[in-house]
Amino acid sequence: MKIGQTLFAVFVLILLSSDFSNAKMYKYVDENGVTTYQDYPPENFASDTKIKVLPTVQSKNPDTEPTKKETSKGNLYRNAQVELYVTSWCKYCKKAANYFRSKGVPFTEYDIEKDKAAARRKDRLSPKKGVPFAIVNGKHIYGFAPNIYENALTRP
Repeated sequence: MKIGQTLFAVFVLILLSSDFSNAKMYKYVDENGVTTYQDYPPENFASDTKIKVLPTVQSKNPDTEPTKKETSKGNLYRNAQVELYVTSWCKYCKKAANYFRSKGVPFTEYDIEKDKAAARRKDRLSPKKGVPFAIVNGKHIYGFAPNIYENALTRP
């Protein structure tokens, strides 16, 4: 890579980093290999647990911006119960995980190819095949469906 290309790449990264908010998402993997994302650090974990702090992206879409009412209450989704069943190669799984991260929604991600217990649990929960499969506040959602995710997050 030429020096000019390297400088350009660094410049682009600096510009892109200005879109990140001060919000944090924490990613950690428990002793069973389950990956969890949440907006607060995990409690009661062994000191050798690796916790990764992920930046969250601030949306430029006014339809997805939090309202004043939501921001004054803090994270509207902090108490959401979300499980996300994925595979590592699925681009829609990545989009689903990124959606929940961008909203500051705590969720637990299960890779059904790496975690056979999670694959069996998904099969028991849903007769349909395919990923992503999300359970949002008890509602089963198939595929990457931001509008349906939002509905399930905001309506009991």
